[in-house]
Amino acid sequence: MSTVRRRVFLLGINQLRLVRDVLKESNFIDAKWFDLGVELDLPYPQLKNIEDTYVNNPSRCLRECLSLWLTSANNCTWESLASALERMNQKPAATYGVPFESKLKL
Repeated sequence: MSTVRRRVFLLGINQLRLVRDVLKESNFIDAKWFDLGVELDLPYPQLKNIEDTYVNNPSRCLRECLSLWLTSANNCTWESLASALERMNQKPAATYGVPFESKLKL
């Protein structure tokens, strides 16, 4: 039996705009940023700090959340982002990013 390996693209801070654009184009609601951070296993105190720092600015909170994920997590892949979105019942957003892998500048 042969095993098919799918190439895994690691995301980094250089892809912040791309990840944000994918979420925006898939109609992800910025106000759900905190839940996304929790699903991405980001530390609660750091998420709370983002929330307290950028009160009433969910777009900025989402950007800071994504920045935190892209700079501190070991699992920064489209797959891990899609899994987090699926756990939030954000299926359209979860499936939207795969075609963007070809735009990655690695």
